[in-house]
Amino acid sequence: MKTMETGNMLDVLTIKMAKMTGKGMARSEALEQNKCAKCEADITEFKDEISEREYKISAWCQTCQDGFFG
Repeated sequence: MKTMETGNMLDVLTIKMAKMTGKGMARSEALEQNKCAKCEADITEFKDEISEREYKISAWCQTCQDGFFG
């Protein structure tokens, strides 16, 4: 479980990224709505447990994770 300070910091970062790209939302909002914080897509499934755990950290869908991590 993330501390409140860490969660707030992640929200600030995702909001800044959304402002720069014109798409996205705060991490906490994405997690609440079961969406991707980067592309706003609905979360449907992940290819493995590691990707699911990453979603809880970054709130990025499988496609956005694959684009970033390769």
